[in-house]
Amino acid sequence: MDIKKQRVGESGGQVVDVNKKLKLELIEKLSNVYDSMPIYSVRKLSSNEMIENAKFYATRFMGKDSSPSFRSIKRETNSTLINLPWETKLRIYHHSNAIVIRRKINPMQNLIREKIDEGRQVELAIHIMKKLELDKFRLAFEQVEVEGIWHIKASGINFQEERTPTVLCRIVATFRRFINEIPVFGSSCIFLKIAGDNLIEAVGIDWRQIEEKPIEYSKIIKPEIAAEKILESFNSTLPNRIITLDDYIPEFFATGYFSMTPTQQQNYMQPVYVASFKPLGLTTVNIEIVIPATNKNFEPIVAPEEPEPKFLKVGK
Repeated sequence: MDIKKQRVGESGGQVVDVNKKLKLELIEKLSNVYDSMPIYSVRKLSSNEMIENAKFYATRFMGKDSSPSFRSIKRETNSTLINLPWETKLRIYHHSNAIVIRRKINPMQNLIREKIDEGRQVELAIHIMKKLELDKFRLAFEQVEVEGIWHIKASGINFQEERTPTVLCRIVATFRRFINEIPVFGSSCIFLKIAGDNLIEAVGIDWRQIEEKPIEYSKIIKPEIAAEKILESFNSTLPNRIITLDDYIPEFFATGYFSMTPTQQQNYMQPVYVASFKPLGLTTVNIEIVIPATNKNFEPIVAPEEPEPKFLKVGK
């Protein structure tokens, strides 16, 4: 389901009424809570480090030494584009060190003809992720888990104007990152786009490396207070309105970290509360609100509506 993101944070100190029933319903959705959480500094990589990381992933993706192709480098405002062999492109995002590699393949080529059940698809995704070492920079206290498996399918009309059978074009797997078993929300930390014969069409690694030692431990505000702040922020998006259960139903409420989009600079992994609301009106777009989970906001948390690259958005 699509997620419409809002600028997130506190409501600027303005007192805003919230609907009590909506607040109670939101609190009931709380899936985890912590008394305190560590705050980590995000590592700043040099240009040489980013290029070396990109060479490593390119070599794993291409299955051979791709370094000579790195002579074809085009530096853009927010990213660097590198051409690899076989119509393959690699992009490095300067502010996040995120890397996306895409191989040019016709959507109806390399179809997945083998029937693979969901359990086997998960095993395949984990195997490929480990084989390509996409979690190379995972620290000892970090974990990676499969977030979800999606299918890209297609069908058409033949010359007799009959619909052809639906075929499976690609399997897409996304992975969630955990720090000390605490989830990192935002874009998927890793995604894989798998074609037939286990050919990898695309990979994405959005992994902001952190320092091993936290800069401090901060106390987490109580869920009741967080629920009020979230609803205040939500109300502020609709002037002169107090949102109720007649408008939106809470679907998700949790504590964790938040990774901003790959084009954004981020200096800290700080605790956040995340909530998602399902609309009851004509629109079918969910609203997601993210606020700091501590009284000290280390930096603004901003989630623009049009992130790039379009890493698949992870949900619960």
